[in-house]
Amino acid sequence: MTLQFLGIRIFNTAASTIKLAHAGYYQNAFSALRDLLETYFLVDYLCSNRHQISEWKAASNEELRGRFGPNAIRQALNKRDGFKEGKRKLIYDLISHHATHATPSGFRMTVKDQLGEIGPFYSEENFVAWIQEAVKMLSHVGIIFAGAFTGVEDRFLLLKSDYIQDLNAWKRKHFGGPDVWTEI
Repeated sequence: MTLQFLGIRIFNTAASTIKLAHAGYYQNAFSALRDLLETYFLVDYLCSNRHQISEWKAASNEELRGRFGPNAIRQALNKRDGFKEGKRKLIYDLISHHATHATPSGFRMTVKDQLGEIGPFYSEENFVAWIQEAVKMLSHVGIIFAGAFTGVEDRFLLLKSDYIQDLNAWKRKHFGGPDVWTEI
């Protein structure tokens, strides 16, 4: 049930970031992407450590910020996956710096024709940057979330298989190289 509730959060956040970006609110769209990133990292972590779901649910605010905080979760996932480059932190920090935290470099998210812009406006540069991150995150979220559930009906396994095939075709077309996702 906890993973389903986190899935609802993921879906609602995904819908929000899409709506915000299409409306021209790029800073908020990126901020929602960071929330999506934190949540799907947590889902990934809890799927690998199912025995900790009840601990996470009962955690104090201090534990949620420390033991189950974004940094601790990223480090645990990196250790599990053998990643040493810190790419999870890099994207998290980049989004935080430019969209979630108030920083001078974040001003570019609200600049049109070299002037500050109040309210929504279209910026191809901001939209392309947002969609590149959103597509990578949302496609991976689908894989992680789909893997959270076992013992599903055959029709859902077929749907998962089709999704993985489509993602691999997209990856080959846009990035080249071998297929990345193989599990159903």
